[in-house]
This record gives sequence, C-alpha cells and structure tokens, in this order.
Amino acid sequence: VVGVLPEFFMVKEITYDEADELVVTKNMRERKAELDERSDAFIALPGGVGTLEEIFEILSMKQLKLTLKPFVFLNIQGYYDKLISQFRDMVDLKFAKKETLDLFAVAPDPDSALDYILTYQPPPLPSKWL
Repeated sequence: VVGVLPEFFMVKEITYDEADELVVTKNMRERKAELDERSDAFIALPGGVGTLEEIFEILSMKQLKLTLKPFVFLNIQGYYDKLISQFRDMVDLKFAKKETLDLFAVAPDPDSALDYILTYQPPPLPSKWL
C-alpha cells in the first residue's frame, strides 16, 4: 500500500502507519497527479466532500479519454446509491449520454470490486462528449 498525502496532512498527523511507502506532496493537486500516475485503477470508498471531488475529476478524465483505468464505487451499505441514482437521472433527463453509466462500476464489497478491476476492459466511448 502506497500512501500519498499532502504536506499539511503531516502537520495534522493524518497518516497511515501501515503503508509500505509514504509519498508526501506539496498540495492536493500534486497529490491527485501522483495518485493518477501510480494507480492502475480507482476505487471510491465512502467518504466526504474531498472524496466526491476526486470521484468527479476521475470520471471527467475518463469521459474525455484522458485515462482508461477502471473506476469502481465500493458501495458499502448502499452509501453511493443516491449518487448512482443521480447519474441515471442525468442520463434520463438528457444532461448526460447513456455511456456515462459505462464510466464506472458499482461493487457491494471489496472482492467484487477487485474482480471487476481484474477483468476490466475499457468500454467503447463516443468520440465527442461535449
């Protein structure tokens, strides 16, 4: 496990001591760039506003074909049900294309998330999103 934290987390002593490696970045932007560079896949655990911001950045990158890496919502206890419903509403109301729903998978548990990642094949996406 590689931990990637901005400097200000270190000041607040927010670290993961079990990490095999700890990378400290200057700020959140550098952190996200480091995460993207080092990651083979993305799994969204239940989280707060910062987690949502990272989710939307990754999904936007996938939509624009800036990354082809798999993305999975780990939907523990239905945590992401309302967000997934919002994506469906966006499609139903024609604010997003139906292929938006192909940008991610939803898994009820870690084993299902890992199975998805291990068998992932990027779906064909339209050439024009905007």
